[in-house]
Amino acid sequence: MLVGLLCLSSGLLPSSAITITTTWDWGTTPVDDPNRVNVTSVWNSVVNYYGSTFQESYVDETWNISVSWKALTGNQVANAGPSGDWKTGAELMALATNSTQIRTGVNYSSTLANHLAKSTVVTGTHIELNLNSTVTWDFSTTSKAAGTESLYTTMIHEIGHGLGFLSLVDNGDGTYQGGTPSIFDYYLEKKDVTSTSLIDMDNDARKAATTSANVFWTGQYGLDANGTPFKIYAPNTYEDGSSMSHLDFTVNTSESLIMFPSDSENPPNFSYSATELGMWKDLGYNVVPEPNTWMLVVVGGGMVLCIRGRRDAKA
Repeated sequence: MLVGLLCLSSGLLPSSAITITTTWDWGTTPVDDPNRVNVTSVWNSVVNYYGSTFQESYVDETWNISVSWKALTGNQVANAGPSGDWKTGAELMALATNSTQIRTGVNYSSTLANHLAKSTVVTGTHIELNLNSTVTWDFSTTSKAAGTESLYTTMIHEIGHGLGFLSLVDNGDGTYQGGTPSIFDYYLEKKDVTSTSLIDMDNDARKAATTSANVFWTGQYGLDANGTPFKIYAPNTYEDGSSMSHLDFTVNTSESLIMFPSDSENPPNFSYSATELGMWKDLGYNVVPEPNTWMLVVVGGGMVLCIRGRRDAKA
């Protein structure tokens, strides 16, 4: 296994910027492979984007991300998910100095737990990301050629799942993985004759909701930003890795948003939309709409494990 070490300075580090450390696993990819240069360059831009968009809640708040570049099975373009311990709302209520954003009865990913606790309560790797080395990638950060996958938007998308943009509903029986919903699940409801929160449903009703094409987001920041109620992706045929943890394509019919389950026919968007930023605020993150310049620190070493993420339906 080859491990890389990289440091990049991209300006002065403002006190509010989250630090991101990266552990790389290049597998058998040679050091002089041109892809390594291109991938790390795009990754630096992604980290810079997150650093200018997500702001720390305490001094030296850090996301530890493991990234693997290797061939993936099936039709996967990439996948990612949270790593490390999830924390319950009750645990965070006991730790946080300001608990107004914390909900009891739900689980929080490691990065969000630290963010809301305003301290590093979960150490080690926080996000694990796998990138398919056999995909035809476009390494631009502002455009995407036909017949390629945008590495830049895919990385942003997958980190989003690692930060907690995902449902824990088990489509097999309607229960929650681990027995407790995520904070993302807290904001989901099914709309029909009446509106019912998914966490208030029994297991059978919740399972039915996952293929109802009628699941909506209820977080106020997201709703305010979008202007109208909007759907979470829950097609009539359940799609493993896509259903319930992405925006529905109807949310924006003029752009292909970052958190769509796959690319739409619309031009790609290379940053989070106002609606998506509102959702991140609903989940509990501090976000800003305007970018700034900061310093990137990347550290090498280690391996990664496949969790879940974007499917190749986007291709």
